[in-house]
Amino acid sequence: MKLTTVEGMQSEIFVPITLKPIFTELKKPLSECKVAFITAGGIHRKDQTPFNTSGDFSYRVIPFDTPSDMLMVTHGDFDNSDINKDVNAMFPIDRLHELVEEGFIGYF
Repeated sequence: MKLTTVEGMQSEIFVPITLKPIFTELKKPLSECKVAFITAGGIHRKDQTPFNTSGDFSYRVIPFDTPSDMLMVTHGDFDNSDINKDVNAMFPIDRLHELVEEGFIGYF
């Protein structure tokens, strides 16, 4: 596989070619669909064990009824202080609650 785009220049990091996403149309309205967030952002409840910032591959389940002020971020690659002031900037759980209340998306 050729990694150069300019003769004499080579990437220091191997970046695989990503295939185009496969789009699948919904078979029912969004109001009947459930939505889940899956993230590698280090989001967890304040009463859960924080992530180990030097390499943690575990996960934390965040129940839907968790208020945003009970969430925080433990992530080692950036300053978490601003996200911890408003976790919705990374994990928009309050917006998700609003969409359910409006009937735009379904709920279990």
